[in-house]
Amino acid sequence: MALSQFFSDRFAYRLFGGYARKNRQNFFDLEINLRKANISTPSDIYASRLIFLGSLAAAAVSLICLVFAARRIPDFYDGFSYLLPDSLKYSIIGALAGNSVLMLFIVLVASFAVSFMIFCYALAGYPKYIASARESEINLTLPHAVTFMYAMSKGGMNPLDVFRALCDHKDIYGEVAVEMESVVRSVELLGYDLITAIKVVSDRTPSEPLKNFFESMTSLMESGGDMTTFLHSRSEQYRVVASQEQKVLTDMLSMFAEIYVTAFIAGPLFLMTIMVIIGLISVTDIGQIQFLIYFLIPVGSILFIWFLSAMGLGDGRGRISIRKKKLNEYEDVNKRELLPSEDVAIRRAQFRYRVRKFLDNPISYITNDPYKVLYVSAPAGVLFVLVTGNGYLDLSYGSLSQLDDMLLIGFFIAVLPFVVFWEARNSRIKKIDTAIPEFLKRLAGVNESGLTLALAIKTLLKSNLGVLNVEIRKMCADIEWGADTRDALIRFERRINTASIRRMVTLIVRANESTGNIKDTLEIAAADASANLSRKEERFSNMLVYVSIIYISFFVFLYIIYTLVSVFLPILPGIPADSSTHMASMGFSFMDISGTGMLHLLFYHSVLIQGLFSGVMAGMMGEGNVASGLKHSLLMMATGYAVFMIFI
Repeated sequence: MALSQFFSDRFAYRLFGGYARKNRQNFFDLEINLRKANISTPSDIYASRLIFLGSLAAAAVSLICLVFAARRIPDFYDGFSYLLPDSLKYSIIGALAGNSVLMLFIVLVASFAVSFMIFCYALAGYPKYIASARESEINLTLPHAVTFMYAMSKGGMNPLDVFRALCDHKDIYGEVAVEMESVVRSVELLGYDLITAIKVVSDRTPSEPLKNFFESMTSLMESGGDMTTFLHSRSEQYRVVASQEQKVLTDMLSMFAEIYVTAFIAGPLFLMTIMVIIGLISVTDIGQIQFLIYFLIPVGSILFIWFLSAMGLGDGRGRISIRKKKLNEYEDVNKRELLPSEDVAIRRAQFRYRVRKFLDNPISYITNDPYKVLYVSAPAGVLFVLVTGNGYLDLSYGSLSQLDDMLLIGFFIAVLPFVVFWEARNSRIKKIDTAIPEFLKRLAGVNESGLTLALAIKTLLKSNLGVLNVEIRKMCADIEWGADTRDALIRFERRINTASIRRMVTLIVRANESTGNIKDTLEIAAADASANLSRKEERFSNMLVYVSIIYISFFVFLYIIYTLVSVFLPILPGIPADSSTHMASMGFSFMDISGTGMLHLLFYHSVLIQGLFSGVMAGMMGEGNVASGLKHSLLMMATGYAVFMIFI
């Protein structure tokens, strides 16, 4: 906890702690949401904090409203007295309306009360939002976590050791591992027995499926049933549930795709078309179009994409994780005992190693982490705009058009290399995900014959597993050079670094540590990988229709804009050629742009902005992440630019 928050909480508790303690029953729902959100703050302290912060925020808002009202009340009174009949001007209503002090007091009290309620409601709803986010993540990772538990139980682990093993992999199983950690902590630190600990966590978990899982597990443990059989049946059950949820997810995404096309493509196009066709565009209307293009479309699209991510509708395929397993080469080295010169030497050696690794194969180095190319491409794009756009700052129509071109080219310079390497990495990941189930099945077959895991991996060198052949050779090379099987597998995981590979390697490593015969674990991992791959392919095929709809909608948008600019703008009446007087009222008096030129520029910008966000939305729908949508954005923006440069 930050020091400032510590003192603010102490001060807030001094002021409102007594009220919060006396009325604790009123904060019962808040206490439940705090537990579900895994927020350790007691409900009375949190309630005093939200009352304190809500009061401060409401006081600031009410002061702003008071200053604003002090300037506007005389105008309000003049208009109000004008509307009143003579019989009421000198009555109590007129006297109240004419009392500026009373009116200011009413504004102060009303604004404070309304803003206080809004801020308190928002702060009180924060734990509920966090609990909802945890629920989505738990439901998403629970099938994989149960598969892991089944594999560990199949290898002979007792339930508490299974929970401990799951806690060690929070980077893979997320909030499910956090809930299991609460069970382990209750047993080891609080002295609960395992059944009681599971019941306690079951009562406060935000996920209904996990709660049902815990309740069924405690019933089984109390009756003395077979845990491995139970976990196997639940693993199969969750696979079926995941397939059903996939259909629900597809239906929701299709609904959101239709909403996006209607609200952010067809809607703005309809408004702009109506304004142009009826010939009623004035300076005010141009301002409305500017507000629509430069604010509503970008902000609305960003909020829409954030909403999809917050609901957990993103797939996350190809996502790069910053959490990586550490190897054990230097586990016996105590860095505190190193001399400063030795520490500097180690850092220099690490830097030289990274440079040499980059120079050995720069393409592969960047492909493994495409974000690294942005360190070069983004500054290059900014530098290009600064150098080439320096001569186009007089803000005339021609100069603005040239500056737009420079900005667009700079954007392509910054983003295009990232898109190339990102798609190359995604293509490789898709091939690896496709080959993983077959790899695991063959590895299980070889291991069943009695070979160790290291010898089984070497035996697979003779198999043809496509893109995995290179990775198998690297693992065999690591083993031949003295690394144990665990470290070779972890290096394989770090090279690929996707969710499916991390789950697979974790299962194999943990099973290999507990028993030499891991055939059953490999078959479990193969079944899990096959089910996950089929769900991804099903989602992609189902959402391909809506990606096509977004493309069609954009090209319809582009065609209508082309028609407006090439047909209607040349004959549009009502916009004076000399617009300096009119533009002064909008804050554009320094621009030497005619009304028609301004509309041409606005429609050009609308195509580029629409192409950028429609492409990002297509990637979010089809592949579940924003980065995969940049290729669609570049294609749409390039098409719009070509249409304006060639045909208009």
